[in-house]
Amino acid sequence: MFTYEELHDLLLEALLPPSETSRPRLPVIRVIDSQSHPEANRGMPAFGTNMMPVEVVEMSQGRGVGEFKDAWERLVREGMEAEGSESESGDD
Repeated sequence: MFTYEELHDLLLEALLPPSETSRPRLPVIRVIDSQSHPEANRGMPAFGTNMMPVEVVEMSQGRGVGEFKDAWERLVREGMEAEGSESESGDD
């Protein structure tokens, strides 16, 4: 992750003629290799990694685990069937 100062410095350096830069002009890539890295969750709400899509939460309201499983499988199956019929009708 970059700070605004670092991004600004990279921009200023990129605007310089190639002979005036202190290092080769290569893309700068920063990788966060762990979810426990402090920058990995910056800006995320608390427990953000435990969040689910709103559709899942809405569909689960008032249902037991078994009912939810059956409803989810039905919804996925219907979605796949609808997607299949859309692709078939697009071939005409």
